[in-house]
Amino acid sequence: MIYKNLSGMTSTFYGVTFNPGDTKCVPGVINAPNFIPVAKLPETVSEKSTDNNTPAPESEEKVDGRRKSKMKGLNIDGTDIS
Repeated sequence: MIYKNLSGMTSTFYGVTFNPGDTKCVPGVINAPNFIPVAKLPETVSEKSTDNNTPAPESEEKVDGRRKSKMKGLNIDGTDIS
């Protein structure tokens, strides 16, 4: 049986520990609040394939040998942008 833990607490059933949000397989029935049976385990995310059509990542702008922060207000080294 496959169950999902919808509670905010960690629980263990049949020796299987469920953290909040976990979906796992157990050998029996779980009759607990916030544990719901699901049809199948979630698919794992495979590594991204390298496509030649994928645009290259943006290069970071250099300022005095430092990377320029994309965040407003502070440079990477913590100095104020003025």
